[in-house]
Amino acid sequence: GKLYFDAAEKKSTISINNIIGEEVISNIPIRDNQINISNLKNGIYFIHIYSDKEAITKKIILSK
Repeated sequence: GKLYFDAAEKKSTISINNIIGEEVISNIPIRDNQINISNLKNGIYFIHIYSDKEAITKKIILSK
């Protein structure tokens, strides 16, 4: 599946950590306001979005 973002800045990157803090996706650029997360297993993840202006962290629960 894909994870979509509303207004990600063009130079934004994303990292994703699982619930125990392991980085499962590392500093990839966001293209077309979406990223592919189909390789992630069910669980709780923390999404870290970095841009020139700010850093945002969101929690998601993935259930396929």
